[in-house]
Amino acid sequence: MPLRRSCLTLLLLAGIAGCGGASHPVAQPGTKGNPSVGKLTAPTDTGRSNEAAAPATAPAGAAGAGASERSQRPCSLVTRSQAAAIVGTALAKPVTAPKGPTCIYRAARDKRLFSLAVPVLRFDDRFRRQLGRPQRLKVSNRPAYCATSSQPTLYIPLDGGRVLIVTAPCVKAQKLAAVALRTFTA
Repeated sequence: MPLRRSCLTLLLLAGIAGCGGASHPVAQPGTKGNPSVGKLTAPTDTGRSNEAAAPATAPAGAAGAGASERSQRPCSLVTRSQAAAIVGTALAKPVTAPKGPTCIYRAARDKRLFSLAVPVLRFDDRFRRQLGRPQRLKVSNRPAYCATSSQPTLYIPLDGGRVLIVTAPCVKAQKLAAVALRTFTA
């Protein structure tokens, strides 16, 4: 009798478990039946939603209103003719890439690229450690760090949480940065 009661109880529980609930199993998140939905970030004061906002208490100086506008138009910091004279080759018309934004100068006769950007970036000790052992330099009396990962890149911390980033061999990057800083702080 106890065995019969146990079997009956198991059958009853199996029947109850099989009843009610969803008629089909719920799909795993991120699958076709239950896709993940991305959410847009709030736009910054520049209208871009993929960039960090500048610190609310940006100090006066290099991060003033004119400098902030120029950082959004990095190709206005160094003209094509200035860049060509520095890198020593004719350049195609510079292109502004949206990330950063970044100004990309391409050599007219080969595949060499040089770039310049002024993004909002936390340039702290943690970031410096990621650079490995950068060459420490000075550009227009500012500390600068030239590091090579896949290509040589010069980093110059600026006021207002921005960093001037120039991708070019270090000596050429210093010269491009010097021109950019004169324009940026004017």
